[in-house]
Amino acid sequence: MIDELLSVTVYINAGTGFEKHAAIADFASEFYFEELGNAGIGCRTSIGVSSLPGNAPCEISIMALVR
Repeated sequence: MIDELLSVTVYINAGTGFEKHAAIADFASEFYFEELGNAGIGCRTSIGVSSLPGNAPCEISIMALVR
């Protein structure tokens, strides 16, 4: 069980000129907050990339504290 979310990095498969990376990452932040409450609030980064494995639209990496 996750005790605290430390950081979330959201990689977004985006074309040139796309500027709504943070808006897409908001969905991940909202999910973790709904599931973990205040423990689901950590630092967050959103990064646009030209491609992801399997042509996925996004990939999420988390660092969490588990006791």
